[in-house]
Amino acid sequence: MKISEIFKAKKLRSFFTSEKSIEFKIVLSCLIIIISLALFVSYFTIKNFKDYVDNNANSKSNEISKQIVYNYDNYFQGIIDTLNVVIEELDNTDVNSDPKSVEDYFFDVISYRKDITNITLFAVNGEYLVKTGEEIYSSDVIATMSWFYEALLQPSICYFSPPFSYSENDNRIFVTKYVNYNYNEDAGVLLFELNSDKILDIANNTNLGNGGQIVIMTTINDKFSVIFSSEEHIDSDILRVLNKQILGNGSLTIKSNKMSYNIETINNTRWRIGIFINIDESAAAQNSFAITLISICFVAIIITTILISVISKNIANPLKKLEAAMKEIEEADYLLVEEVNIGKQKEIASLSESFNLMMRRIKELMDKVVEEQETQRKSELKALQYQINPHFLYNTLDSIVWLVDNNKNKEASEMVVALAKLFRISISRGRNIITVKDELEHARSYLLIQSIRYADAFKYEFDIDPEVVEYTTLKLILQPMIENAIYHGLKNRIDEGYIKISAKLVNTKVVFEISDNGYGMRKEKIEELYENFKNPDLNDGVGLKNIYLRLKIYYGDEADLLIESELDEGTTIKIIIPMKTNM
Repeated sequence: MKISEIFKAKKLRSFFTSEKSIEFKIVLSCLIIIISLALFVSYFTIKNFKDYVDNNANSKSNEISKQIVYNYDNYFQGIIDTLNVVIEELDNTDVNSDPKSVEDYFFDVISYRKDITNITLFAVNGEYLVKTGEEIYSSDVIATMSWFYEALLQPSICYFSPPFSYSENDNRIFVTKYVNYNYNEDAGVLLFELNSDKILDIANNTNLGNGGQIVIMTTINDKFSVIFSSEEHIDSDILRVLNKQILGNGSLTIKSNKMSYNIETINNTRWRIGIFINIDESAAAQNSFAITLISICFVAIIITTILISVISKNIANPLKKLEAAMKEIEEADYLLVEEVNIGKQKEIASLSESFNLMMRRIKELMDKVVEEQETQRKSELKALQYQINPHFLYNTLDSIVWLVDNNKNKEASEMVVALAKLFRISISRGRNIITVKDELEHARSYLLIQSIRYADAFKYEFDIDPEVVEYTTLKLILQPMIENAIYHGLKNRIDEGYIKISAKLVNTKVVFEISDNGYGMRKEKIEELYENFKNPDLNDGVGLKNIYLRLKIYYGDEADLLIESELDEGTTIKIIIPMKTNM
């Protein structure tokens, strides 16, 4: 042995005996098993397939060809038998005196043979005597048709016409024969109209293999013409064989497929049928191949599964458990902290302990952040609430002073009572969440105060869904909107103002709408307000932004404030909050 060969052998042995990673060992084991099984399967399946096809392909092809020809012969003989029965009946029937009974008999035949669509009896001059369908041609035209005069020229045989398109998706064949009727005193032509689907069914229900075809030809003007093919495209090699050879069998190769062909004449017709069967394929061989392949693959899968399971069980399972624990934390809606104790291997145990330590630290930090955010949230909510109260009180007291100065003591008294209701609802025992019913009552009290102050300046209307009043809402969200409508939308109007407050349920939301017929806002102003909402550093005092921030602090993304406005038409503010019943 040469030194280079010894060196290569030692290197190869060292490659398999040296310590490798777990992943490498698993992959190498799988490759060895898969390659071994592939060789084993390839040898036996190819050998079995080749032996079987060589011994059975030719005999199988001949049997299939004979069966196809027999099926067509049997089918056309059945048509001829039916035709002869009808002819015998006509021979003993006075058609001229009782055409209705003949027509009924024709319909009985059609009901028995579903492939016969129509039956017609013609006189020798082409005149319609009895028919089950519509007249397809005039009498003078019928006398010139090949299927008609062929029946007259050869009275002893049935004439089968080539298939032709009768209507969309309806191809038919005409079968005609010379007949006697009226007790053999008169002569005519009997026509059967056949639906050609039966011919298609015989071809389609036969397994000819890949590229196999059935082609039927007939003689038209002393030339053979294709009248039917089981495939849309007929290969040029097949056409060459059909034109060259009238009858017989043989073999040829078409597109790398070895074909066995048989050309026969269909009895009782002028039709020739060419049957081309792929002898590279066989249903039985395919089944044997599939069974062998499945059996071998099944055994290989079992062996591979057992081997891989033994190798990877003690290694992969602890890692999978740790992965599952991480996945559970990832998919949970909240931080899930559970101790993970996985595996006895030193590395896995150390990894799980580090994971547990990390999760405990994250939990401590999350709890601290949540506590700080909750404190901040409460502080911001109270600060925003306090921001409204002084502003509202100032405006209301200013209105009362104005009434007293103008000696409107009754109106001032009503405003004081309304103010008391406002403060009762505003205080609400320190709750920030009240019922929609109370919030609407608060809005009514405020509108009463302002309508007294601005006598005849505006009117207001409430449109409330009865189902909405028992749900809860953040308090003092309607009054600032109404205040804006009065001061910015209606205060300087010449004509009478109008304010409408509505509340309804839309899907899972409570929707408030405050509409006025004021001057409205430009689109640029609305966009400026939206931008102001998103910038917490800007402070425009009480109003829309105040309400928007309070909604977002309490409800988050479930709540929203929308502005719709048209110049000189008015403004509508929509407040959308989730449906909740808890206080």
